[in-house]
Amino acid sequence: MTDISRLAGQPLPRKGRPRPVAVAGTTVPVIPRWIAEWGGIPLALGVLIVIALIWRIGEVYGASNGWALAGALAAVIVGPWWLGYVRRRDAAEARQEQALYEMSQFEKLDVMTGSGFEEYCAELLRALGCKDVVVTGSTKEDHGADLTAIAPDGIRVAVQCKRQKVSVGPEVIRGLEGTITSGRHQGRKGILMTNATATAGAHSRAEGSGITVVDRVILRQWIAQARTKIEQRRVHGMRPAAKAAVAVLGISAIVVSVVGYQVATSVPSTAPARSAPSVAPTRSTLPDAASPGSVARDR
Repeated sequence: MTDISRLAGQPLPRKGRPRPVAVAGTTVPVIPRWIAEWGGIPLALGVLIVIALIWRIGEVYGASNGWALAGALAAVIVGPWWLGYVRRRDAAEARQEQALYEMSQFEKLDVMTGSGFEEYCAELLRALGCKDVVVTGSTKEDHGADLTAIAPDGIRVAVQCKRQKVSVGPEVIRGLEGTITSGRHQGRKGILMTNATATAGAHSRAEGSGITVVDRVILRQWIAQARTKIEQRRVHGMRPAAKAAVAVLGISAIVVSVVGYQVATSVPSTAPARSAPSVAPTRSTLPDAASPGSVARDR
């Protein structure tokens, strides 16, 4: 995630393809740091232990309990992992928003480098709800626009960023007009973002070509909107994804408890079966009664 607290200093390095700018969650590692540092050995050992445990439970208590335990263990693993990932992502976004909040002052914008201002505009667009924000300025993919994005209403836009002290003239609008009508960014809506003012000629040409001019006055309004959104997210506290992760974790604990109780109270399938009581009459151990004939012979 771009550290925008550095935007007033040296331009950030750009290597290779244009990189997406701080879209929610994309720059937060999915794998926790401790697993990445330790490598795959602990993870592999854990998987083998879990597989052996499930196989043994299935062998002793039946396949249904084995599969139930597998699902429960999967929930136990996924729940905390997802909760940790969401918390790390939300924390990173909160830090990013705080940095954007603090940098949104014209006394800081006016001393930024050109590339630093591009980065700032990208972060501002993201805070306002734009998606797929990509910085293309000073790269092979520039083609007359410093940023590309998708506006909240779904319109694809190409943005030209100008951080300068003098007013922006119609020549800047002319260049942007060319790239959205017949250039690489053909079909996108053009937006000019600048910390300076725009001349009357620039406004006139932009109006004729359908380009939106975000000069110092409009930029101040956009900054106010972004700061309001950030403040509202602070008030709301836990974000929806974090709430969902907590719910998954709670359900995982319930599932494990239920499956554990079932396994503990069930009879192992390998236990010897008890023999059913016999219904055949048993032979008496008492001496047989003497018959009348035998009694007569004894006499």
